[in-house]
Order: sequence, then structure tokens, then C-alpha cells
Amino acid sequence: MSARAFQAPHDLGLVDLLEIDEHVAQFLHAVDKRGRLAAVAHEQRLLLRVRIPLRLLVSIRFFNGHNSGHMLCSGRLRGCEGSNHSTDAARLLNTVSSSAAAPCQFVFLLADGLSMMSLSSAIEPLRSANRLAGETLYAWTLASLDGDPVVSSNGIALTARKFDTVLAEADYVFVCGGLRLAPALEPVFVAALRRAARTNSVIGSLSTGTYLLALAGLLDGYQCTIHWENLPAFTEAFPDLLCSSKLYEIDRDRMTCSGGIASMDLMLHLIKTQHGSDLAVRVANQFHHERIRDTADSQRGWRDQNHASLPRGIRRAIEMMRAHVETPLQINDIGSAIGMTSRQMERLFLRHLNATPARYYVQLRLERARELLTYSSVPVADVAVATGFASPSHLARWVRRAYGISPTEMRAAQPRS
Repeated sequence: MSARAFQAPHDLGLVDLLEIDEHVAQFLHAVDKRGRLAAVAHEQRLLLRVRIPLRLLVSIRFFNGHNSGHMLCSGRLRGCEGSNHSTDAARLLNTVSSSAAAPCQFVFLLADGLSMMSLSSAIEPLRSANRLAGETLYAWTLASLDGDPVVSSNGIALTARKFDTVLAEADYVFVCGGLRLAPALEPVFVAALRRAARTNSVIGSLSTGTYLLALAGLLDGYQCTIHWENLPAFTEAFPDLLCSSKLYEIDRDRMTCSGGIASMDLMLHLIKTQHGSDLAVRVANQFHHERIRDTADSQRGWRDQNHASLPRGIRRAIEMMRAHVETPLQINDIGSAIGMTSRQMERLFLRHLNATPARYYVQLRLERARELLTYSSVPVADVAVATGFASPSHLARWVRRAYGISPTEMRAAQPRS
């Protein structure tokens, strides 16, 4: 490989990369430690110049036909098996190794009432990776908008630095949510997150932090996720966003996580990507985490509990009910679609769910209404429409019957940070 164009000016800390000819790989890509594709060259004899901050350079992978070389990770050559150009690769990679080993910097922007479980599950794998690797691969900072301590949902106050003073050093910025944020604070968080998005940082969220990213317009055109309990209200508030029920989503420079111990899976995924499966598995074992779940894994909320053991006909009926909350189907029509009579459905529902099909359907709709009332500011009239009730008064009667309070009282009873 020709390295004639390779330069590493110390004052800039940048790499100018490099000439590719027909004797080298058919294409090369350089990936920075945020997982971004920094450069791709597909043509032979292509002069490709890419400027990558050395401290962000984590991997350069060479492809030659169907074989691929391995990668540099945190400034160390991990091997170039399968490549005919490992010597040249090693020479190039070793040139940048001394500058590429700076720790990856995380800044966690804390909102009052944040979920301590989500935050701890994100930080602890990073700490453990450092200990097991014997070096500082990751560093992290807790931040608040004003630098004052932030009180989590369990009442523990967390010391934090002022967000704007630490933003410049961040490779990743994660906003950490929990309880619903007071509406008056939302514009301040939105402005801060938009400032972060104008840097080179990857922007992410834990738990309900996804709501703030959406409010800031930072998820437009991105796949995202949020905690299952907040999903109905989120999709009602942002119907045009691509929100899934996955544990976490990674889409280019956006990372959203449903929270809880799913934060650990997200961080283990990053560790695996950046430093290999062996270290990721060793970190997981420290926390008795038996399997590192990936982006194909979905959340399992209350609606999925025990449903796997239900007869297939009931599962199909429940799926149809969930898909038609806003415009409820007739029970007879559901029965016809799944090949059951109304009497057969009623017997099976009573035996397995202790409720008639009609009653179970209403419970599904009421739970959706409770989520919208709790986690959104959607007007009560719109909640009624979204859950298939004829009017706000119709919804109110059912809410009072099920929960003992009115929709307005239910909304007022929710804590705000």
C-alpha cells in the first residue's frame, strides 16, 4: 500500500488517507469509534483523502475479494488475517496507534427524576471494561443544565457538571430521562440537545430521554425506541417518527435505548463493536448477564406476560385487539377472522384470562388511555378518540370504574420533575 498521502500533523491530529491502487484492496473503509463510516473507496486507482481525528480512529478494515482484514481497535492492531496486505496495514496502523488510544468520552445529561437503573446500567459496563482491559478505554461525566445536583427517581442526588462546559469533550451525549419533565423545562433541554447535535458527538437517550430528542427534532428520519410503557403516548405525540418496541436502536449517529437493563445491552454492544466479543462477554459475566441482547430483541411489556403459553387462537385474537384500539372491532368479527365462534372465544378467554373477550378488549383500551393520560399532554377528548371511546364522558365513566378516579385526576396525580 502506498502511504505517500499519509500525514499526521501533530497540531491538527488528523489523518490524510491515502492512495488505493489495483494491487491493494478493492475498497477500504475507516470507521471512527462512534461507529460511523468515515470513508469508503470502491474504485481501483482511486485517490481518497479522508480527514479523521486520530483520537477517534478505531478501525481500518481492508477487503480483497471475499476476504477481509481485521481492524485496529483503540490504537492496537488486532491482526489482518485474510488480507494479502497485512504488513502494509500494520505499518499504517502502527503509525497512528500512539495517538488513537484516548478514552472514549461519554456525557450523560441528567433530567430530574431520571431512572437510576438506566443510568447505572449504562455506566457500570464501561467501568468494568476499563478494569478488565487494564486501561482506561472509557470515561464519563454526569452533567446537568446548570451544574447543580440532579435528584433521581429514587431520591438520590447526583453531583453533576454544567453541560456546556463538558460538551466539547464528548464523543457520546446521552440524555437520561425518567419521570415526565415539567413542560417549562422542555425548551431548555431542547436547546441544549440541539447544541450537542451541532458537534461531532453521537446523540443518544436512555428511557424517556427519547421524548426530549424527538421534541428537539433530532430523531426526524431516524429509527428510535422508548420504554414500552411510554410508547403509546410517544407515537401519539410524534406519529411521523419511526419508533419501534426494540430494546435499543442504533441508526447512524443516533442511539436510543428503552432504559432499565437494556442500557447494559447497548453498552455491551458498543464494547463488542469497539474492543471485541471477548471483552464484552467478560464484562457481561461480571453482572451475571447471561446473553448480550442486540437490536433484533424486543421489549416485553405487561401485554406480553404469559401470552406465549396461550392457545394460538387467543394470541391471534389479542393481536387483532391491540391493532384496533382506536377503532374497536366487533367480537364476532374477530372470531370469524380466527376461525372461532363467539362462544368458543368466550370459554377460552374465561379459562385462560379470567375475562370475557369484550371485557379484555376494554381493559386493553383502558390501559392505553392510562398511558396517554400519564405520559403525554394529549387532551382528554383526543385520548377518548385514540382509545375507541365515543366521547370524553364515555371514557371518564370507564376510567372511574376501573381506577376509581377521573381522567383529569389521573393526569394531575402524576409527578413532574
